[in-house]
Amino acid sequence: MKEPAHVKEIMPEALKALGEEFHINFLRNSVIYNWSEIVGESNAKKIKPLKIKFKKLYANCADSSFKSAFYIKKENFIKKINEYVQRDLVEDIIFSNVPSETKEIVEEETPDEKSKKFADGVKSMRLTDEELDEIKKSCAEIENVELRETLIRAAISREKLEKYRRKIGWHDCANCGTICAPEDVLCEKCRRLKYEKFHNYVIKLLKKQPWLTFAEVKNNVEENVPKLLDECTPESVSSLRSQMVQYLCRSLNNENQNAINLLVMLFKCVKPEDLTEKLIKNTLYELRYDLPMKGRLKLVDR
Repeated sequence: MKEPAHVKEIMPEALKALGEEFHINFLRNSVIYNWSEIVGESNAKKIKPLKIKFKKLYANCADSSFKSAFYIKKENFIKKINEYVQRDLVEDIIFSNVPSETKEIVEEETPDEKSKKFADGVKSMRLTDEELDEIKKSCAEIENVELRETLIRAAISREKLEKYRRKIGWHDCANCGTICAPEDVLCEKCRRLKYEKFHNYVIKLLKKQPWLTFAEVKNNVEENVPKLLDECTPESVSSLRSQMVQYLCRSLNNENQNAINLLVMLFKCVKPEDLTEKLIKNTLYELRYDLPMKGRLKLVDR
């Protein structure tokens, strides 16, 4: 007799049936609520996850000294997170030193309770005879009976899902008309595309003027691409700057002074005329753990 499937094997498929966005939100919440299991008890006591948005994990780290040391472990933490959810869910971790009490998200229900409530709500939806007939008509040309029945059941599930979402306040995306959450103006896809435009714009801007502060970046965005202004936050700009710094560190060649200057200007927000030998040396020492091994060895000799 075949062993019954474990709930951990069934759950991912059941969540996928409720829609990709619902599945991703479940995974995001799973990371938040199982943080200590993912990163270990000692790390979890010092770093509190807040939210995951656009593949960025925003975390609280009240201890500034540990925050600096954490950059050594960051890539390993990202790997552990993605292995835990078996998906490329997080690409970067953004830190804050604001006390956790001011930012911690309080949930009245656990993710499992929310998931069950949502699933029960979808299941309770009833389709009209006209809606059912329309679904059956859309699948009528499929000759394979088993396949046709499977597609009909899937279409009924999707219809119930959308019906329940509209019941609890979901609405059409202002850009493409796809149904999206009550608190959002745009759907997940349109938000992602908008953020990508912002991402590309700021990266190009910082390549030309790496010394720009957040306020200067924000003023530039407001003047040139005002539709992207709501994406311009201290966290988002800090994240992009951090990504650029890490990329430059990994590819840094000690013989390329221009690349070294760019790295220092980007990391310290200083203009070319403010660069000094001491500032460059101190900055490279501060970033020594992110530099290639060859770069570290040469740095010691300087």
